[in-house]
Amino acid sequence: MLRLEHVSLSYDKPIFKNVDLHFPDTSLFCIHGKSGSGKTTLLNLLTFETPMQEGKIFYNEEEITENNKDDFLFYHVSYIDQDGQYLKNMTIYQHFEFYARLHHLSIDKELVKKYLDKVYLENIEIKKYPSYLSTGQRKRFLIALALMMKKDILILDEPTASLDTENKEKLIEVLKELSKDVLVVCTTHDEMILEAASQVCKIENYQINFEKTMSVIQKNKDKSYQKINKLHYFKYKNIKNKILYIIFIVIGVLSTVFISYSLSQRITLNLQTTEYQNSLSHNGLIYYKLPDARYLDWETYDFIENEDLKMIQQISGVQSITPYYNIKDFHHGEGREFILTSKDGVKKKCSYYWPRQSKNLGIDFYAKIVIFSYDSTQHIQLNGKDIQGTYIDENFAELIDEDVTKGGTLDLDFYLPTEYFEHYTTIEGVEGQLREYQFKDEKCPLSIQFNGVLNSDVYSDSDSSTEGNYVKIFMPVDQVREILKSHAKSENHIYKHPMTYLIMCKQDQKDNVKVAIEQANELYRVRFQDNYHYWGATTTMDSLNLVMLFACMSMVLACCLLSYYQLYLRKSELKLLRREGLSRIMKKYYMEDFWIFSMICLLASILALGILTLISGGIFAMNILFVSWIGISVIYLLVLIGMGYFSYHLIWKRVMTYD
Repeated sequence: MLRLEHVSLSYDKPIFKNVDLHFPDTSLFCIHGKSGSGKTTLLNLLTFETPMQEGKIFYNEEEITENNKDDFLFYHVSYIDQDGQYLKNMTIYQHFEFYARLHHLSIDKELVKKYLDKVYLENIEIKKYPSYLSTGQRKRFLIALALMMKKDILILDEPTASLDTENKEKLIEVLKELSKDVLVVCTTHDEMILEAASQVCKIENYQINFEKTMSVIQKNKDKSYQKINKLHYFKYKNIKNKILYIIFIVIGVLSTVFISYSLSQRITLNLQTTEYQNSLSHNGLIYYKLPDARYLDWETYDFIENEDLKMIQQISGVQSITPYYNIKDFHHGEGREFILTSKDGVKKKCSYYWPRQSKNLGIDFYAKIVIFSYDSTQHIQLNGKDIQGTYIDENFAELIDEDVTKGGTLDLDFYLPTEYFEHYTTIEGVEGQLREYQFKDEKCPLSIQFNGVLNSDVYSDSDSSTEGNYVKIFMPVDQVREILKSHAKSENHIYKHPMTYLIMCKQDQKDNVKVAIEQANELYRVRFQDNYHYWGATTTMDSLNLVMLFACMSMVLACCLLSYYQLYLRKSELKLLRREGLSRIMKKYYMEDFWIFSMICLLASILALGILTLISGGIFAMNILFVSWIGISVIYLLVLIGMGYFSYHLIWKRVMTYD
């Protein structure tokens, strides 16, 4: 027997005052009263959707509390509201299947039709969703579910509302028949169902008073119950849920693939930049000396004496000082040619005409050649090893238009400085004559054997005059000096007295060394060996970081919104399942969606990354790519599960809190 004892409830105004109400075990028990008198509130008290303020609920002499209310609802109560709400993710048959498995009941199509026949729902399509049923049919369908579950108490809120006379009569007939075995509790305004009821109560003046009482047969119910069977609730989805789930998976896969692939690019670029910095030795400075203090606004050179070098050597942070040569052939390349001899002995005439630059600038463009010296202390590397010998840059290789990665021989006429002499000029606004060194150059035949090709930016000089229209040859400093010596026509020559030196500094000391050198003598000048590639790589990484940050934020936001929206669409399911006493286990059922989604994302991203690795042609190392993927996947999985729990609790709080 179900009973209420000493129930009092009030919100803005009193609803019940010290109410006692006893229900028989079997009866069609109807409650009526004016709108707002508390009819629906009474049902919410019986189903624990409204918390009890004062009073108690007993069933079979056992008090129902927060601790055992779920068992009470699960084993004994079915609730059908005015609209006949159902689980929108399940077909008619799946409703029976789902609840049958929960209660350890056997079910098949014939048995489903048998229960539907009992509520006058013959010949309906059980493979369809309940939405195709009318309101009256849906309510009878839900009653059939209650019959299958063998519930003791059936609670209905305004069961005949919005029904025509024919459907009312059918529903009342079903309820009368059902009330012979169970307690049917209804709220209503309908005289038809009040006439058919065996018990009628009216809510008035905050009390519940009997108006009609008929004798009923009390039945002793000896019913054994089993615990809830494990059920994979996540498999029940309608088309909208499935589409949303697929979108969720696609975004998840794209997120893990894009972020991990981008991260692998960033790691690779960072490693390349670090390797470049190590190989290029950014601790290098180019040192030169002005011939006159009045040249402060010009970059011109004087011969450097041994006293100057000794002074520089004593500065803290300086590791070594090596001659540095930057020899440019200034002469126009139109009509000029050079000979390439490959390793196989095949000769080819090559023009100075540069097709790519000509196309970019819209004019006939001819390359010029510059020879850079380098020293072994710089540790310039190719494929992880210090280079030895002579190399050309990628632009030179492009000009040759042949595969010269294994080296070859260049026979060319190069205009070398053969003689230096003092020159005095008078400049308006400057007192006296200015002394500077000028050189005379002559066309000299050179045969240069080179060992391969270096990246165009692997070694350069911040002297901008060597960029743009120059192709480069990198040569050991001793070889450059020998070439200059063999063509020199005077003793006062740069092969013997270089005008520029390479100063190698201790780690992170180049800025301090630069300042110290320029403070030591007003004629001393220093420029950085190379900043272009480092700045470009840093800028590329910064841009990549911004793109990754924006993409990550967008995808995480999309997943947050989708995870919330996916659960929000199913909020009515939560409410219905809570009425069935499943509130404690629904979190586990819904979180299975996020776990399975995560596993699908991980497996799909493995496949996508494998394909991406093959397409990329090994540009990015596979180990870096998959290490990035593992890290991102673990983080993404944790974020996803966290979003699922947060979304579930947010939906539960907003939708499932007591009215």
